[in-house]
Amino acid sequence: MRLANRYAWYTCVAAALVAGCAGSPGPTSGFIAFPPNIGSAARAAQSIGSSSYSTIYNFTGGADGAGPRAELLAAEGLLFGTAPAGGRSGDGTVFDVSLAGVERTLHTFHKHRGGGKPLAGLIEVNNVFYGTANGGSYANGAVFSITKNGRIRILHRFTGKTDGEFPNGKLIEFDGALYGATFYGGDNGFGTVFKIDPSSGYRILYSFRGLKEDGGLPVGSLVDLNGTLYGATSSFGTYGSGTIFSITPSGEEHVIYNFMGLYGSRVDGEEPEAGLVAVNGTLYGTTYEGGWNRGGIIFSVTPSGEEKLLFSLGNDQPWYSSGLLAYNRGWLYGTGTFGGAHDGGGVFRFNIASGKEQLLHSFALDSTGEGRFPKAGLTEYKGKFFGTTSAGGVSDDGTVYEIAP
Repeated sequence: MRLANRYAWYTCVAAALVAGCAGSPGPTSGFIAFPPNIGSAARAAQSIGSSSYSTIYNFTGGADGAGPRAELLAAEGLLFGTAPAGGRSGDGTVFDVSLAGVERTLHTFHKHRGGGKPLAGLIEVNNVFYGTANGGSYANGAVFSITKNGRIRILHRFTGKTDGEFPNGKLIEFDGALYGATFYGGDNGFGTVFKIDPSSGYRILYSFRGLKEDGGLPVGSLVDLNGTLYGATSSFGTYGSGTIFSITPSGEEHVIYNFMGLYGSRVDGEEPEAGLVAVNGTLYGTTYEGGWNRGGIIFSVTPSGEEKLLFSLGNDQPWYSSGLLAYNRGWLYGTGTFGGAHDGGGVFRFNIASGKEQLLHSFALDSTGEGRFPKAGLTEYKGKFFGTTSAGGVSDDGTVYEIAP
């Protein structure tokens, strides 16, 4: 997805056209062609017959919400999440779902009263949830807190100027403060990293410049590794394919890796969307495009900037991964929005030690009751993994599902 297309997609999401944008999952989306296989290193996914899959909840597109595309948060036997559309005002919801499939709408957003169109999941700090929304008083997003009984408080309203615009990744709590990123805005218009501190309020830590040596349009969540935060930009950098960066809590930023895409004889990923996960001192993630099959890659990168392409997504396995990886017992678990055995996306896992990749579940393109087009990563809870699909289900408004490897 090139920069112009990405701008159109985010603008479209912010306008709540969840099913009508080019490249976004919807009943009439024509974006289902496989990427070309351009290298002999492409490998077919291995299905695993022992995994079990079930749909827990089907969104109706009404008061409960529609089109969820963020990771769930598991707490006290419930799954908490956000939906960017639906609700009483059409601006999205915060919800919880029991493991038995009972749904409760905690909050309905209204763009003129603080927020709307949440694209990111929630975090829990001291029994209170925190998240971000797009929309709000200035139509550029907001940071909010919400209690488990649905009482919401707006912590910051983005103006779309130097303070940032369109927060799109899950917040992270570090040393008593909240940190996050905005896709646009800042001093140069190419996004920011920000901090919200209970004592000092909101402030910008860093404004991206959108240059070769810098990167721009940050996406996904930040991750803490040994007191330094790491994240990804989806564009710019040396090769125009995005970067991995580090930033200290005081705002000192460094690019540690520039994605190369197809550059000379090098085959690399491009345009990371999902953020990073830290495992034993190494960072792991996915890119939305690039690799041998042009369907994205699974990669590792050290804090010193040593990157490895671990697996090329595409072919008959899920591709175009935009959800955060989950780690459990040596395996990285993830999702791809498209592809898989039935073209509706899928769930996969990758073994760090052996390099073995397995297809756990394929979603059907012509979903009639099951979900399709997962854009969110997975959440592990009590030995199972839980996720959302952005479309499909009984009303084609998305689902909550569980899968047990």
